[in-house]
Amino acid sequence: AVIMVVVQTEERNMYDQHWLCTVLKEEYP
Repeated sequence: AVIMVVVQTEERNMYDQHWLCTVLKEEYP
């Protein structure tokens, strides 16, 4: 899962960083 996030972040930097930030906020409030 983490590897997928890294690959996607390289492909679509802004979009996936925003998504990752949202996920982290949901899982680690």
